[in-house]
Amino acid sequence: MIIFRLSGGFGNQLWSFAAGYSLAKELGAEFGLDTSTQDAKWFFRDTEIENYNIEGYKKISYRLGKGKVDRLLLNHICRRKGIGLFTSSVNEKDKDKFDPSIFEGISKDINVYVIGDWQHKGYFKKYESDIRKMYVYKRELSDPGKELLESIRSTESVGVHIRRGDYVRIGIALDPEFYIKAFEYISQKLNDPVIFCFSEDEEWCRKAFEGLPYDIRYTGYEADHKNLEDFELLRACKHQIISRSTFSWWAAFLNDNENKITVVPDNDIWIRSDKETWPDEWVYINAPLERQE
Repeated sequence: MIIFRLSGGFGNQLWSFAAGYSLAKELGAEFGLDTSTQDAKWFFRDTEIENYNIEGYKKISYRLGKGKVDRLLLNHICRRKGIGLFTSSVNEKDKDKFDPSIFEGISKDINVYVIGDWQHKGYFKKYESDIRKMYVYKRELSDPGKELLESIRSTESVGVHIRRGDYVRIGIALDPEFYIKAFEYISQKLNDPVIFCFSEDEEWCRKAFEGLPYDIRYTGYEADHKNLEDFELLRACKHQIISRSTFSWWAAFLNDNENKITVVPDNDIWIRSDKETWPDEWVYINAPLERQE
């Protein structure tokens, strides 16, 4: 069995599943997905990928605690019981590079536990059609979400994802200058674009974009699974202006509009490591970081 540890939040989970499913299918091996971290009640992320039509895997989940004894001993015991006592491990060596050689020597006849982010299209390229079919939302949108979707479908919609939150705390939030440049670019390429703004900090967005000569609509409303509704609505837009986040990347990638425009922030802190993941047809605009006060 090939067991992939599910990584982080929703966007990271999409990468983990895509890579694990593809490797297991290539080897003809059983695919296990370790969701224990996200299933733990104390963890700040949920197993959100289970709201999609994913299949062809065995869910593996065991107890994980956050106390000192848990971290030093009990979690290791539970993990070994969950994945198998004699299961070997493979760790991603360089997250900035696509490196299929790391899986050399793995076969369907051995149990392997795989740890990493695997954020390169090359890890699932061969089975992209399978991934696209499975990454379909199972839930019904809320009433406000349905109304917003109608507006998105009936206009020359441009979804902009503005990540604040943790990006502000660690100092990699983008300056408004990037978004304003992106709006200018989009307005030159499209007739009557309507910009739909998705962000966890709508107040900041309203202040930053106040007075701009564009049709900007804000998408804040209350709903269960609001994060996933935002993803589906962002994905449904005909064009995207994305953050450098996995959430943004997948929304743009899963957009099936053949004539889509995808605008991406370009900054030296992000390595554009391969052209399959970051294709030339996407538009890269210089993106200074927000000035720290």
